[in-house]
Amino acid sequence: MFFLTLSEIYGFVENNVQVTELQALAKLRKGEFYKIQHTSCPPFLKGNSPYTPISEREIINGHVVLQGIPVSPGRKIGHARIIVSSENLEQDSQLIEQGDILVTKCTDPAWTPILPKLGGLVMETGGSLSHGSVIAREYGIPAVVGITNATNNIKQGELLEVDGSNGIVTRLDA
Repeated sequence: MFFLTLSEIYGFVENNVQVTELQALAKLRKGEFYKIQHTSCPPFLKGNSPYTPISEREIINGHVVLQGIPVSPGRKIGHARIIVSSENLEQDSQLIEQGDILVTKCTDPAWTPILPKLGGLVMETGGSLSHGSVIAREYGIPAVVGITNATNNIKQGELLEVDGSNGIVTRLDA
């Protein structure tokens, strides 16, 4: 239903359109949707202004500190697990160990099964009502969003401290 127009649905209800036609159309659109979704996440709006990610970076006590937006309180230290999209999530999720920090572009409901294993969550885009933020609060996982190019700048396995109360990600190995 998500990938069909209202007129296509009415066509089915009125018996003018075959189920197989709608299934093929929905499958095609779903493929296009996920191809676009995994390439880049949509920007979020703040009022009438487009979302502008915070990209502040500074050195504090010899560590690189990234400032983002706090969305789920708490503080955890763990190793970075960078997974860019949910396309190969089942395979990539086997790399995640209890307490790891997931670094990703954005999340959707497909990510929910791996979130209980996480020590923290860092996303490039999102806001306090985005999927990852809400689920992180439900599971009590510290989370920070709005860290520009986190998936490219943070290295796999790097030791991170996520401060979800203040929106700070500290790269302890950098």
